[in-house]
Amino acid sequence: ACYTAIEENKKSLTYFFAGLSVVEQLKKETKHYRERKGKLLNNIGSAYLQDNLLDSAAFYYQQAILELKGAENNPVLSSSLYNNLGIIAKEKENFDEAALYYQKCLEIRTTTADSAGLAQGYYNLGNLFFIQNKSDQAEKNLLLSLEYSNRMFGLRTQRYATSTLAKLYYEKGDYKKA
Repeated sequence: ACYTAIEENKKSLTYFFAGLSVVEQLKKETKHYRERKGKLLNNIGSAYLQDNLLDSAAFYYQQAILELKGAENNPVLSSSLYNNLGIIAKEKENFDEAALYYQKCLEIRTTTADSAGLAQGYYNLGNLFFIQNKSDQAEKNLLLSLEYSNRMFGLRTQRYATSTLAKLYYEKGDYKKA
């Protein structure tokens, strides 16, 4: 995970696949086998996503979702997987599919009261609407993102939300808000 954070994805993939091999070997003895495997598959997908290998990333995210269906409920991981699939769909310009994934992510994060996750999810949905020139929907979701990120002092999401809101208001001709 540290290698992924510094964008050394080849190294991170080496460790993630090694971890996957270990988890597979301990399958019968490991209580949380599916959850651990799901986390590793998610991490593999994230490394591929960073390298813009969208199909490979989507494959591993989908595999993680399948793994988690048989696991104890892990809403944090599930919501992240749907968020990540939304990112891929957006990048592929499958906007309706992206919106569905983001909505699924937000449904889960709402039930867990995950403010940081909600801030990120509302940003992604608002940004998606912004890209599609759906200003009212974009503004609504970006403001929600800002509200949640302000609660958690989520500076990164605040920065993204305010930047996109500024562009949105500029395009509307509302220079004061921009």
